[in-house]
Amino acid sequence: QAKMFESVKTLEGALENAKNFSNVTTLAAYYKNEILGNMQTLRCAADALETLVSAEYWPFPTYSELLFGV
Repeated sequence: QAKMFESVKTLEGALENAKNFSNVTTLAAYYKNEILGNMQTLRCAADALETLVSAEYWPFPTYSELLFGV
């Protein structure tokens, strides 16, 4: 839980920092090098929590719901 909270805060900070880029090429590189990595870290933390939390309390769609519920 702490890892996910920390990952969210890091991603929020990185997204806020992205507002400082005016050059599209530089912004794209920033997203590639910073934002995507932060998103992956957050996803790993969320994946770990998903295995620990009961489905009735999990506030997000599970992988199976995304794959087979559409």
